[in-house]
Amino acid sequence: MNEKVLAIDPILALKATSNRVPSERARFIQRFENRFGNSEFLEIISQGSETVSAEEIKSIVGPVRLFSVDGNHATEFVLHDLQIAAQSLTRDGIIIVDDVFNIFNPGVQTAFHRFLTSSRDVVAFLIGTNKVYLCHRNRAEFYRQAVIDDGSLKLFAESRPFADSKVAVLATSALSRSAGTWRVRDPSRHLAASLLGTVYLMGTGWYRGNPFGRSRNWTRLIRKTYAYRVLRFLKNRIAGGGT
Repeated sequence: MNEKVLAIDPILALKATSNRVPSERARFIQRFENRFGNSEFLEIISQGSETVSAEEIKSIVGPVRLFSVDGNHATEFVLHDLQIAAQSLTRDGIIIVDDVFNIFNPGVQTAFHRFLTSSRDVVAFLIGTNKVYLCHRNRAEFYRQAVIDDGSLKLFAESRPFADSKVAVLATSALSRSAGTWRVRDPSRHLAASLLGTVYLMGTGWYRGNPFGRSRNWTRLIRKTYAYRVLRFLKNRIAGGGT
């Protein structure tokens, strides 16, 4: 499939600090080429996403089939990113929203729920790896069932009510360690704890003994590796458009 990838980030406008240290843009392109072989299909907007419209995005890459929202975590920025994401999507497109359950970024939660309240056509179908996955309402059950039927993604729950839809919950969305074994913690309880002000490191591998120790890094690695598996799984099931 011939498609483009669009990166939007103001940090990519930073210039090189010396002849020995390349610019952020050059470093990003190099990492991209190391990962994907070349950067011929990469497009870059080196400015804040709050200045970008859905029309501009579609003029560069066409309708988007996979849109990741992980920029400025302040409410107004997240809300803007969600809105342009929804306006840019293909009929089968998916939006991935980061840090919805992270108590250190309440702006994301605020914007996320405002968006779901105002946008009746976009709903959640999957929670996991510290992210929430959204799509058009008429495709939500298809994707949720695809995750269940595939079998390669370990689930905590096949169906849980969330906002105005049903979601599958990945087993690695939140982990804790007890008596030397890893067990799943229900993400909905984490959300409730966040709203009540209880201190948890939600979605980051919370560890009762020392949340800032090595175990947190280890579980982050698990979560990130698993997130890539989820991403590949979903990307293979979305038809048409850019990323």
